[in-house]
Amino acid sequence: MRYLIYFIAFFSFTTSAESVKDRLVALEQADQAVREKVRLTVQMRGVQGVTPELIEQHNQVDRDNTIALKAMLKSEGLNAILASGDIAIDAFSLIVQHSHDQSFQLTMIEQLHQAFQKDAGISGVQLALLTDRVLVKQKKKQRYGTQVDIKVDGVSFKPIENPSAVNARRAELGLPTLKAYCAEINEKFNYDCKEIPD
Repeated sequence: MRYLIYFIAFFSFTTSAESVKDRLVALEQADQAVREKVRLTVQMRGVQGVTPELIEQHNQVDRDNTIALKAMLKSEGLNAILASGDIAIDAFSLIVQHSHDQSFQLTMIEQLHQAFQKDAGISGVQLALLTDRVLVKQKKKQRYGTQVDIKVDGVSFKPIENPSAVNARRAELGLPTLKAYCAEINEKFNYDCKEIPD
């Protein structure tokens, strides 16, 4: 009887984790589908081809995803999401990054920083991306150098707080130096970085 109870509890936990993962992946797919639609539109028609209707569709997906994620956090809790595996965490991180609700994002930064310190599934990259994205949206300088402007003549970093200390801050989150990050960008996308802070 005792083993049956253990089995039922384990099965229930596994089913719950799979459910959380599946729901997050579905949100991520909606997120990526509308962004791919925008990308293809720009590729085929240029920026002028991106209509107000398409922009609104893009923004509505982000709003809907934020509402769904907040509801999931309320019903399941952050720990359930973090226990659902890397695929679920990646989807969760992406949805939070693309949210238009800065108050929600700031709350998540605080909680994800705690999760990172406890080694609870959040990576330094995910924490740095969200932190910098919110700071840039607030017209402030980024801390980790994850946000860039991509132009025809190369990649330039958006303003960085105390640039001389950025690599030390990146190291605290397990990130490579900006020089190594630029080499990665160049290898993957064939873009050269300009004005790399030391």
